[in-house]
Amino acid sequence: MLEMVIKEQKQGLLDWNFNEMKAELAIELKKYDNIVITEDGVKEGKDLRAKLNNVAKAINAKKIEVKKEFCKPYTDFENEVKEVISLITNVGSKIDVQLKEYDEGSRDYSYIEHLEKEILELEQQLRRSRECS
Repeated sequence: MLEMVIKEQKQGLLDWNFNEMKAELAIELKKYDNIVITEDGVKEGKDLRAKLNNVAKAINAKKIEVKKEFCKPYTDFENEVKEVISLITNVGSKIDVQLKEYDEGSRDYSYIEHLEKEILELEQQLRRSRECS
């Protein structure tokens, strides 16, 4: 049988502006460490919260996009492996069906043989009992 051989595999590398982004966010967000929302500032507070949520959503959307692209080679590999395994299991299933049919047929045949022997024994007993009477 063939053995699966990986012809080429490279470790993924994601290099992005993590340190710069983190530093910039630290400076920007520090402004809001001691924020107090008053009745007069509710609208501004809601606007700020919406702005922060939008930034977080945009970063998360980019992460999802990068992950999808980053995982694409593995996803393609996984689908190909599933296809190969499917080829094997389809043949294995066909063999399994035939083996089960054979086993059931063998059991039926054995049972029939057993019944035939029982019938012969009963016939012999019946003959002997007729001979004795």
